[in-house]
This record gives sequence, C-alpha cells and structure tokens, in this order.
Amino acid sequence: YHQLGMVVHLTSTQTLANVVVTNPQWLLDSISLLIRDPEIHSFERMEELESVGLKQDIDLLFSKGLVTYDLVQFLWGSEQVDFLLAVMKHTMLLSEWEFDEEHDDKMYLVPSLLQESHTEEPLPGALECRLDFSEDYLPIGSFQRLICLCVTHSSHLRNSAIPVLARNYAKLSFGQKTELELKEAGNVITMRVGNHLMASTCLMIISSMLTKLKEDVLGRLSWKVTLQNGNQFIPYDEAKEQNIEPWFINIRELSKSKNYNDIDVDEFVKLMRDTYNAEEEEELEFALENVANDR
Repeated sequence: YHQLGMVVHLTSTQTLANVVVTNPQWLLDSISLLIRDPEIHSFERMEELESVGLKQDIDLLFSKGLVTYDLVQFLWGSEQVDFLLAVMKHTMLLSEWEFDEEHDDKMYLVPSLLQESHTEEPLPGALECRLDFSEDYLPIGSFQRLICLCVTHSSHLRNSAIPVLARNYAKLSFGQKTELELKEAGNVITMRVGNHLMASTCLMIISSMLTKLKEDVLGRLSWKVTLQNGNQFIPYDEAKEQNIEPWFINIRELSKSKNYNDIDVDEFVKLMRDTYNAEEEEELEFALENVANDR
C-alpha cells in the first residue's frame, strides 16, 4: 500500500503477482535484515547463525557483498524467501551471482554491501565517456543498482570474466573481448571501454540500463553524455552530428573500421541482437549478414 493511498501490485513475475503486501513496514523490516551496516546493526541471532554453520556466509556478505540462499532463508524464513528475492531483483537491490564455482549454494550480489575502497586496475588504452547527472543529481544507490543490471547482463554472455567490484567501482566484461570499467564520483559516472569497436554498443547498453532504472524504480533521472575524441571530450549530440568513430559506426560498413579484426564476431552478433530494438531489426540483419560474409 503506497503512502499516497495507491495500491502497487508488482506483476513482472508470477512470484511477485501471487503476493500483495498490505503492511509495507514488514517489507522494509525484511529487507533491512539483509541490507544493514554491521558496525551499527549487528545480527541479534549471531550465536544461532554460528551454530547452524552460517558464520562464513555472514563474513562473505559483508566482505564481498555476496549472500547465499541458505542465509536469506535463515533470515527471512522459508515461506516468503522467493518473494523477497523477487522484490529485491525487481528493485535492483540484488542480482543473481553466477560466477562463483567454489560454492554449491545459489548466491546473490548485494552491491550496497560492497566495500568502499578497492585497488583499481585501469584498462590500458581504454576509451572513455562520462555520464553527468549534475544538472539534477544522481540519487544514492543508483550506481549500485546499475551494477546489478551490468552483472546480470555479463552473466548471460559466454566467457564473461568474473567482475571486480567495489561500492563505487566495477570492472566487468560483456563476453570474452568486451571489457569495461564503471566508476562513480559525485554526480558523474565514468565508463571506460577496452575494445574500442564495442564502445558504441557498451554505451547503448549502459544508457538502456539507466533508462530502465529511471522508469522502473526512480521515476526521475537525467544525464548528459560527453565522449572522448582524442585528447578532448565532446558532447554526445556534437559527436553524433560528426559521426565520430568509434562511438558512431555505420554497421553496414563495419569491416572498414580500423579495429574490425579485434572483435569476436559471435560475441558482436550476440551483443548487437541484445541491444538493437525491433524497429532496427532489418538494418541489423543486413549488417550482420555483411559481417559474416566479410569474415
């Protein structure tokens, strides 16, 4: 029940559609059992957690932001655990973690519990773009929700590397040859892409994720994009008007790009299919046919 007197019924999955929460405080209390500051709010049932063998699960949660299914089942109980997981996925507070082969238990990433500091590993020769939210502001937690979406997308592409994550930093890959960094500093998110040919695609993916974040959760979010061109940064519209490569590439002439031989075609096809919308399908299929023929 919404504070404005509206009933909000989430129906994106059957798990969400089957439950109506009449007491929002129960929902907040349940989520706060997981998302908490361990320095301020310690677990009241720590002895019980240790007795059932979940001490390492707690350590993992607060050191790497990863939570096991066993731990959330203990915290929430069996009856509504799947619903609460679905709510947190829907609101981008949590995403499935499919990169850890050492643990048999199903795991989830909770980015708001990642550590603040991390030794960054800059991508050599990466191309940079800046998403500036300073004309309005970047709400607290937005970057962590973006990490959720990026990790989910990365896990769906073959041969993606294990992400390196901190609360305000992410180094991840979209497939085998598309590596990128994201960093939050104040009201600016910086994206750096290692494979220049995929810069345009990565920008489209990140932009679509921010749009989803705006429409599904925040309701209000605006930003301006500046793109690296040599030693300078130019506004998105200006770069588009000048058709600056590699941010704007004519996919009908992809083989003319100086970086064409650096791309894994199967990965490129997968990324392009995931990124292009239905209205561009004919253009996309034509371009991909040319890619296959050129190879």
